[in-house]
Formats: sequence, C-alpha cells, structure tokens
Amino acid sequence: MKRVIPSVILAILLVTLLSEFFKVIDFYRAPAAFALLTHVSAVHDVVLHQYGLAFLLIKLLASLVVFACWFRVLLWPERFGWLRYGTFIYAGFQLLVGVLVVTGINGALHYAAGLPVALWDFSLLAAASAWGVILYLGCVVVGVPLLLVILAQRHHRRIVGQQRGE
Repeated sequence: MKRVIPSVILAILLVTLLSEFFKVIDFYRAPAAFALLTHVSAVHDVVLHQYGLAFLLIKLLASLVVFACWFRVLLWPERFGWLRYGTFIYAGFQLLVGVLVVTGINGALHYAAGLPVALWDFSLLAAASAWGVILYLGCVVVGVPLLLVILAQRHHRRIVGQQRGE
C-alpha cells in the first residue's frame, strides 16, 4: 500500500513523458505545421513556433527529471519533501503549457475561419470539436496537473505521518 501513490504518479508521468517525446518527433518532422501560430499571438509565435523544438526539449527534460525523482521514491520510500514542491511547480508548468496549447488551437481555428483571433472565445472550438475532444483537452490541461498535485501532497502527508509514528 505504501507504493500505490508513487506508482500512480509514475504512470501519469510516463504517459506525459511519452506524449512529450512524440511531440518532439512530430515537431522535428514538420516544424512548418506550427507556422499558423504566428497569427495567433506573439507569445504563441515565440514559444510554440520559433523556439518550439527547444521548448519541447525543455518540457521533455523536466518530465524526465520529475519521473526519475518519483522513480527513486518508489524504489526507496523515504521523506523526499522537496519533491512535493517540485511536483507542484511541474504541475503548474504543465497547466500553463496546456492553456497555451488550447488557446493556440483556438486562435488558429479563429484565424483559419477568417474571424478575428479571440483566444478566450471557445465557441468555435466547441462547435468544431466533438465533446470527447473537449473533455480530453480539459482532462489534459486541468485534470492531470491537479491529480499530480493532490497525489504528491497526499504521499507527503502519509510519509511525514509514518515518520512521526502516527
């Protein structure tokens, strides 16, 4: 039972790590696919288009480091308190990246439809997508980072409680 939370966190991080690995491969194969983001906003253009490969490699490295730390916790369960904060920062980073990607998709849809780009008007995204896609985007953008924070906090409390003898 001690290793359930780190195992779940590792499973989530492994899926995230593999997803980011395949995003790097996709970007490497077709960097011009992100050229439409030039019309969305300056932030989207710089982060996802001009420096997209470097940004994806940084994300991949961050995911790899967090994965390695949680793998260490799974092998040697001990108090590793700063990992709770590291996971919180990583989850916040993933949340910001998710918002950046979803608003980029939304802005690209607006631009492609010939409408003024409105990053926070999701009506076109809702009309163009199936509910499954919208639910998937919501889970990836909000659900995964929130689940990581909750599980890391719960694991930390359990380890601290065991060390105090509770």
